[in-house]
Amino acid sequence: MNTNNNTTEETRAIVEQFYKRRSLNDIDGVIDLIADHIKWEIPGDTNLAPWLGDRSSKAEIREFFSLQKQHLESLIFDTNQLVVEGEIAVAIGYLSSRMLKTNKVFNSHFMTHFIVKNKQITHYFFSEDSLELVKVLTTNENSIEEQKTKDSSAIELVKLYFEKTDNREIDVNTLFSEDVEIYYPKFGEAKGRSEINRFIAWARGFIETLTHEISDFSYIISENRVIVEGTESGILKNGKAFSKTRFCSVFTIKDNLISRMYIYVDPDFTGEDAERFR
Repeated sequence: MNTNNNTTEETRAIVEQFYKRRSLNDIDGVIDLIADHIKWEIPGDTNLAPWLGDRSSKAEIREFFSLQKQHLESLIFDTNQLVVEGEIAVAIGYLSSRMLKTNKVFNSHFMTHFIVKNKQITHYFFSEDSLELVKVLTTNENSIEEQKTKDSSAIELVKLYFEKTDNREIDVNTLFSEDVEIYYPKFGEAKGRSEINRFIAWARGFIETLTHEISDFSYIISENRVIVEGTESGILKNGKAFSKTRFCSVFTIKDNLISRMYIYVDPDFTGEDAERFR
């Protein structure tokens, strides 16, 4: 097994331990998996939900669990999909919590993005339905309607990206910010509109056609981030077809442009390399 496979399995083991210890309420065990200096992000209104926000130390992570316990009762927390490549892991799941302040139940799908280095979690980004959380914590209808409008605009921009991708007519200047960040397996990380063009040319080098089932997409919105889960089908340059391959993409929207696009998918669309992972 090569180095990348070793790293992938190590990352998977750490993330699985994270969720196992959390399910057992073993907070000390969870903290042991956290790096001394971590980038921990859970976007949201910290005035309404003080356990949200950015944290960077083990002490602050311990405070997060303490604040959660003070403000909500966890009813369901299930992780049903885990995608891992190298140091990066993405978990998708569902949660249900009772808000002690209002006695209302908050239900949401969620996505968690991990980076694991040297067997410790160095990055943790958690995204859930922030609009629904606002609803169960406040009765301010104006703020809810404003968030609905903002979320709707973000989703329409993301849909437009997929439509333009399928029609092979992407204009980077109308969709992406000048300093856009991008990630795609095997392509890696890159920054800037020129890199988007390079990524498009790279992808078209082995993909002849690509279509997305946009009407069947699932969305999770948190502040200015849109997480999309869906399927894509197409034909490779070598003539082989693939159908309903699952993917998860994370977009950050700024000033009505895509400023960050991380795509998580198995680029071995037709399963030609599957034997190595059995």
